[in-house]
Amino acid sequence: MHALPEESPYGNCIYGANSQLRGYTAGRYLDRYMFGTQLEYRLTLPKRFGLVTFGGSAEVIADGNQPFRTKAFYRAAAVAFVFS
Repeated sequence: MHALPEESPYGNCIYGANSQLRGYTAGRYLDRYMFGTQLEYRLTLPKRFGLVTFGGSAEVIADGNQPFRTKAFYRAAAVAFVFS
């Protein structure tokens, strides 16, 4: 959880920046408080191939006393084949 003081000159918490909840445009969802989590798994396959999968969920809220609402969580997930 990340929170900014009331007098912070830096603005609000922003999803999409710094690899927080991949796939979302930075600044699309912002507010005073945020919570998020991500999980990534990489599998190495033969001949320099691989499989990557990730999933994440996050929410922003205006008031620190407000409970998080599971119906309002933003979700992201992907599976990709990679060659390295």
